[in-house]
This record gives sequence, C-alpha cells and structure tokens, in this order.
Amino acid sequence: MLKTYKYILGLVWLVVLFLVPLPFIQTLTTGLPALYNDQRLAIIWGAVAYAWMLASIYLSTRPHWLDRLIGLPKMYMIHGIMALARWP
Repeated sequence: MLKTYKYILGLVWLVVLFLVPLPFIQTLTTGLPALYNDQRLAIIWGAVAYAWMLASIYLSTRPHWLDRLIGLPKMYMIHGIMALARWP
C-alpha cells in the first residue's frame, strides 16, 4: 500500500523514530531529581537509545503486517539505520 508513496513512507518512519522516545523523555524531564541536572542530556540520550533499541528489536521479529505494508528489505534497512544511529 505505501510502497508507491515514498514520501509518506519516510514520514511514517520519522514519526515512529521521533514519537516512540517522547514518553520516555517526558517522564524523565518531569521526574528527574535536581541532583542529576548536570547529567540530564546524557540520561535523555540514553532513553532515546533505549526506545530505538526496543523499536529495533520489534522490527527484528519481522511482523507480517509491516512486511506486507512496506516490504522486508526496507524494514531491514530501518533496522540497520537505527542500529548505527545508536552506536556511540
């Protein structure tokens, strides 16, 4: 279905990659004690990496609905990009 609309496919992946970590970031910014203010950025980046790892692990299970929607090679590509993006 989305194979012909590459800009929609890219937009969907951008939304997934940026909306998945938002609950983690919101929870950390509101509940982090003042003691850790100097480490706040590192903690937030760690939460983003963790959320991307969760999404990457879910993609590695090869869900059939996503395979039919975008195709296995594109799903592997996103899986690989997320693995490289969270590498320090």
